[in-house]
Amino acid sequence: MLQLSFEFAGESPTIAEPRVTERREDDLGRAYARASGWSRTLAARLGQPVRLVVTDNRSTMLVARPKGGRLEVRLHHMFLTADENILDAVGDYLSDSDARAASMIDRFVE
Repeated sequence: MLQLSFEFAGESPTIAEPRVTERREDDLGRAYARASGWSRTLAARLGQPVRLVVTDNRSTMLVARPKGGRLEVRLHHMFLTADENILDAVGDYLSDSDARAASMIDRFVE
């Protein structure tokens, strides 16, 4: 099982003509930056510190629970490719257990 925890911002390197290994590093840099952005946005939206853990789970796509004085949000790496509408839905779901948001997230996962 792959599990990555993102708690810092990173900038992906600018590479004019990437080779295969450099492209993977660039993709990882973009994933770090994207996850860090999600973490900051969710923390601001929810009004509490957030630790974002990106997983490769097969069945649980999104779960959140208080842990160590902050909200630990565990989500599948597919969410790192989602647009702002899905990020808003995740925020709505986590703050209000919003049924519409849950439905939107379900459609995204499918």
